[in-house]
Amino acid sequence: MRVEYSFFEVLDLLDKLPWDHHLYLKSESLSGLQVSVLVLNDDDELERDENDEPSYASSKGYRYFLSVADLQDIKENLAIQKPSWSCSDLVIAIDYYHKNDAYFAFDS
Repeated sequence: MRVEYSFFEVLDLLDKLPWDHHLYLKSESLSGLQVSVLVLNDDDELERDENDEPSYASSKGYRYFLSVADLQDIKENLAIQKPSWSCSDLVIAIDYYHKNDAYFAFDS
């Protein structure tokens, strides 16, 4: 599966996306909910570039961001910490995780 979405669409579909797929961005970080993202199954991508990334993703300008499993875990951790979380809370938590490889601690 190779599908391009907006980041907002990925957040909306997050619970339905296969956990073993990966998310690729065209930018280094989240710049907004409309940023283009690519979701694909890395294991199905046989053609690789010099950095061992899927050639399909790199040829379209995408770079690895996080796995869908990571995104689902971040969302689950957020829901535990803050039951009435917002979409902007999720974006903050995802961006923090990507930069720090750690969950963001929300004050209740």
